[in-house]
Formats: sequence, structure tokens, C-alpha cells
Amino acid sequence: MKQLRKYIWLFLLPACYCLPACKKSNPLAFQAPAMVYIYKAPYALNTDSVIYSFAIHPDSVMMDTIKIPVRIIGMAAAQDREVILKAVADSTTATAGTDYTLLPYQIPAGAYTANLPVVIKRTTTMKKQTLRLLLEVEPSKDFLPGVPNSKGSSVVAGGTVRYLIKLNDYLTKPANWDTWLVYFFGSYSATKYKFVIQTTGIATFSTDMPYGVFSVYSTLCKQKLAEYEAANGPLIDENGDQVSFD
Repeated sequence: MKQLRKYIWLFLLPACYCLPACKKSNPLAFQAPAMVYIYKAPYALNTDSVIYSFAIHPDSVMMDTIKIPVRIIGMAAAQDREVILKAVADSTTATAGTDYTLLPYQIPAGAYTANLPVVIKRTTTMKKQTLRLLLEVEPSKDFLPGVPNSKGSSVVAGGTVRYLIKLNDYLTKPANWDTWLVYFFGSYSATKYKFVIQTTGIATFSTDMPYGVFSVYSTLCKQKLAEYEAANGPLIDENGDQVSFD
């Protein structure tokens, strides 16, 4: 029996010596690099692009700001972290410094999200043509670009690393007016379209938007038009016709 216990101890002794060594071992854990992407919210699936028209603003408005929503992949940090946006040269017709200005961008300390402001400037060129500004998330010392293109859905958010801004100073009839928007806003006129934009704050109505959203906008336009007429009388369009949403 004593001999048996001796063999058991001889067997267990190396294992006992190994236990402290295992506890002291601290192999480096894999850490994915921090990433940042442009956020596309549910129910707003066209948020990777925007058409901005100065035509809906008074002539005194010469500058405005478009804010691009971004989110990070990974943990928040204790310090501000750099985000870089750059124009894609072969897909951009707007001129840096003249038509737009990009600023230094950061994700604030402790934050997972940010809205990156792009300054846009009213120029005479915009009265003749629509200018394009295609922005792309570039690698920085703190972030890699993430989520290259995830469309999302009406209930699930999506993401991308590119954001297209179109700039002009005139109103043009949307391509989907006669096939879709006509059912919510009626026949087209530039005056009506300007009123819709001023009322809803939206210039581009994607058919990806839920039906119920269009119904809400239609009702809102009717209400605002009634308020306008009560204060000013009928709203007359460029063709001499009274604007109506019936």
C-alpha cells in the first residue's frame, strides 16, 4: 500500500509544478482592429446619399452643413480618435474649398457614434448643373474602414464606407414622381415640389421608404398647405394653377 501511494505522488508531482506555470502564462489575446463606418438607419435606406438644393433657401443662405452619421466597430476609447473622410477624385465634380470643405473629424472619447459635418457652399455653377461629392472613409491611425456595403432593411440598420452628396441650386422633377410620388402629392409643379421639400425636409423620396411614411408626408403637406392658405390665400404655381394635394 505504501508503495502504491509512492507511485501516486510521483505521478502527481509534475502536475503540481505545472499548475503555477499555467496560471502565470498570459498569451496575447486576439484583438480585432477598431473600425468606423457610415450608418444607415432603418426606415431610411437611402441614407448613404443626399441631394441638397440651395433653391429651397433664400438667396442670403450661402453656406450650410450636411452631417454624416458614423458608428464604430469595437469598444469606446478613453481618448478622442481620428476619422478621415476623403473625396473620391474620379467620382467627384465639386471643388474642394470652393463648393465644399472637409474638417478634421473625431470620435469623441467614450463615444460609439458621431455626426461628421461637411460644409457646403452655394456657387453659381450649381444653378447650371448638379455637382457630385463622393466621400469615402479612409484608414486613420485609429480606425480602419468597416462595413463596405450593407443595405439593411426596414427593421435592420445597414452600413457603408461611401457617402454621395449631390449639390445644386435649382429644382428638377424627381424621376419617380409620375410613377410613385403622384399618388401621394398629385401632379407635379416646381412650386409644389419646393413646398413639399420645405414641409418634409426631404428632397429625395426613395421607393424603398415604407408606404406608411409617404402617407404621413402626404397628410403633413395637406395640413401645412391649409395653414398657408389661411394666412396667405391660395398657393399658385409657375403655371398659374392652384397648388393642391387632393
